[in-house]
Amino acid sequence: MDLSFSNLNHAMPVLIGGPAPAAFLDEPQYARCGHAIIDALLAESGTTDPSLADQLLDLKFALLQRRDAEETLAHFYRVRSPLEQGHYLASYRLRRWLERQMKVSVSPGRDYPARSYPLRLTPSSIDALFASIRRVARNEVQRFPGGFPVVRFHFLNRPECVTASPDIVKNSG
Repeated sequence: MDLSFSNLNHAMPVLIGGPAPAAFLDEPQYARCGHAIIDALLAESGTTDPSLADQLLDLKFALLQRRDAEETLAHFYRVRSPLEQGHYLASYRLRRWLERQMKVSVSPGRDYPARSYPLRLTPSSIDALFASIRRVARNEVQRFPGGFPVVRFHFLNRPECVTASPDIVKNSG
């Protein structure tokens, strides 16, 4: 991997000794990226307890891997409540960004086509999220008697993020 300065033009700046997270989060190009929001929170020295920092890192890793959307949601809901208490704006931006990265599909059964719905992370817990999706699934099953609802979470094809150049992302994993 070539780490010359020419290849780092579009990479996210290292936040150690960088701008204060509040100022960083106000920059529009970074406010649109969940990875940058997490990095800004982690860079804020002394305000993130070690267990929350570990959970934020787990969430960031899951977001970068983009393999298991349901596991990523579980990571998000682990950090949501503690994050909202001290960093509501960052939590809100992370939630809204994540909603644009995923969808939920509901099918009345394996042999039936699935309908996709936008993912809304307004419920305060993952249990409340699943309960709201179960209501949608029950409505789908009513249209096809005898079906057993199948619910899946998916990442959208293209991540919405402006923090890393394609070369860095391609060579990082």
